[in-house]
Amino acid sequence: MEVVLASSSLDGGIGCWDLHTGAEQLRYKSCSSPSHGLVAVGPRFIASSQLREPSATSGSVLFWSWSKVWSLSRGTLLRNIVFPSHIDSIVLDPAEHVFYAGSRDGKIFIAALSTESVASNNCGMHIVGSFSNQRLSFLLLSLF
Repeated sequence: MEVVLASSSLDGGIGCWDLHTGAEQLRYKSCSSPSHGLVAVGPRFIASSQLREPSATSGSVLFWSWSKVWSLSRGTLLRNIVFPSHIDSIVLDPAEHVFYAGSRDGKIFIAALSTESVASNNCGMHIVGSFSNQRLSFLLLSLF
């Protein structure tokens, strides 16, 4: 079993280290701003949310998951997802087909991971739906 530790740094990159040897296995450097959250998502992805400009109307999540979907085993970019509002939390569907992103404006967006999709409801590419009955922002999402 491979055990990996992932961390984000002030330069906006994400590093992954083997816990048995301490050797750095992967480094992702392409990020437009420093991340402020990092979480393991399922067995294949890590996620990093980004800070955003105060004047911006949207936020993004680096899906090295968040906003950019990466294959950790191949180190390749699979997809880029831009959300219409600031994202604070995500959770991955156990089947790894979609992930749910909770936003500060109380919406939960559903983003497709493995299928080709088109923009829906003016939300953007790969966002296949949303829930908007909430009034508060989401700091944590979990599936049971």
